[in-house]
Amino acid sequence: MCVSSRKRARTASEGEEEGEAVPVAGGFEAPIFGARVVGQVTTLALEGEDGPLFAVASDRAGGWYVTTEHSLLHVSAAGRSRTVATCEDCRRRTVATCEDCRRPGIALSPDGSALFLADNGNHKILRVEVATGAVTMLAGSGEHGDADGVGDAAQFNAPYGVTISPDGGALFVPDGSVLFVADFGGYTIRRVEVATGVVTTVAGSGAEGSADGVGGAAQFNSPIGIDVSPDGSALFVAEFWNHKIRHVEVARGAVTTLAGSSTAGSADGVGGEAQLDNPVSVALSPDGSTLLH
Repeated sequence: MCVSSRKRARTASEGEEEGEAVPVAGGFEAPIFGARVVGQVTTLALEGEDGPLFAVASDRAGGWYVTTEHSLLHVSAAGRSRTVATCEDCRRRTVATCEDCRRPGIALSPDGSALFLADNGNHKILRVEVATGAVTMLAGSGEHGDADGVGDAAQFNAPYGVTISPDGGALFVPDGSVLFVADFGGYTIRRVEVATGVVTTVAGSGAEGSADGVGGAAQFNSPIGIDVSPDGSALFVAEFWNHKIRHVEVARGAVTTLAGSSTAGSADGVGGEAQLDNPVSVALSPDGSTLLH
């Protein structure tokens, strides 16, 4: 949400009469916002922070990590905010610095020790140590492109969404954690091995389009939001310009269209009968049965 004077994290409508708190889905409790009331929206002001918020990730302890255009913040369950990393000089990649981290998507490691950022403006994937704020480049040369490779030999083109395999090790790769990245300008879904920085393309030809298919036979048009199924076997992708939600099998890279007609709209329906308007993000329920965008 964008405001002109200071950052505000929205969750209760100001001026609304307080209702009786009722149970909501586990994992969504935030004590900083008071009693949980279904449908109630509250606003938490983040003092000293100007400009828009871009991405939010739960710290799994009632607090949140929030990205702004030039910083990464942590907001505790008590409502106290601190800067984890400021964005003044990314190229130096020293403690708590990451220049021009533009609209980064974020994902928290399963053990909570590290955050991974899709640095859209610099075409990189970054790692931030939660305890120290140390920023390192995991993958990406800094120049836009589509090359697979290791570390800075790989290239991205405005990566946006990022998600991490549920248990830190993707299905079929039990001994290493894996990130999946929606490469917005590259029209592909990429895979990044956290331990080694190896980047491979899961699906997408690199040319914009809307074709379903396997691996490089599939096409995307500006994939932007991404989430992974609880068992790590499937990815769900919000496709901005195709107005679709796509399903990607991790093992084969098989891409199918889950919902959306390619025409912008707001119609409910099943599969291609439904219409979406520039979907930006996706989130799966904990049991994987429901997808929200």
